[in-house]
Amino acid sequence: MRHFLQYWKAIDFTEGDPLEHSASSQFKRVSGDDILWIVTVRNYRLKLLGSIVVDRKIGQRAAERKFRQKVYKAKFHVLGREGTIEGLHEIDIHQLTPRLRFESNNDRLRFEQGGRINGQQLQALRELTQTSADLLAAARNSKPEKRRTITSPTSPEGRKRKPSSFAKLKQAYDYALGMVGRTVIPAHHNYQVRLRRFLLARGVEANMEKNFVDVDFKLEGEHYIGEIKVTTYLTPQQAFRAAVGQVICLSSGYHT
Repeated sequence: MRHFLQYWKAIDFTEGDPLEHSASSQFKRVSGDDILWIVTVRNYRLKLLGSIVVDRKIGQRAAERKFRQKVYKAKFHVLGREGTIEGLHEIDIHQLTPRLRFESNNDRLRFEQGGRINGQQLQALRELTQTSADLLAAARNSKPEKRRTITSPTSPEGRKRKPSSFAKLKQAYDYALGMVGRTVIPAHHNYQVRLRRFLLARGVEANMEKNFVDVDFKLEGEHYIGEIKVTTYLTPQQAFRAAVGQVICLSSGYHT
């Protein structure tokens, strides 16, 4: 078993997302039973998001078949082991940064002026020493109230199981309900970028992410709004119902 530190950009995730999958062209060294420790940098401080116990490594096409949609394009995809998958939770571990060590000559992270961490030095996948992995595990375990093992939504059990309450549905897909803490998953953002370009090419200027509306624009004197749903957690039917509900709530005076 080996431990690796992987960096995710701060816009690439949502609090509570299941840590069931990651992708990178740098996963050649990663194999089953290895552990990925997922980190990000926010306001120049190092944050731990959680860990993925690797079940197996697959390719791009196999990942798209499994998740039944387009996923981040990379040579390698790793899947988390069922029974170990937890919800993502951001924990500040900046104080641990000077103690983290890697299995290489360049064995530590560098601070910039004022004790800042630049995320660029984390973009390469790096193998952690066992002692450093133990430090991260202790930091993760220090927040037991935030940790919970969840059923992968792409497993047979997860596909059949529905959220048991509205609160759990809200937690699973919080950005669909307009929470302030929303962050954007890459597929959602990429679709917005493509849609904006599509509309601009036709002379339509669209607003994105304004007042909790994913897209709105005016065309021939009429005002239109739209909701974008890209998810690996909700089923397509649940995502569609959530989108319709949002549009109905927001659609007074609009075309949808």
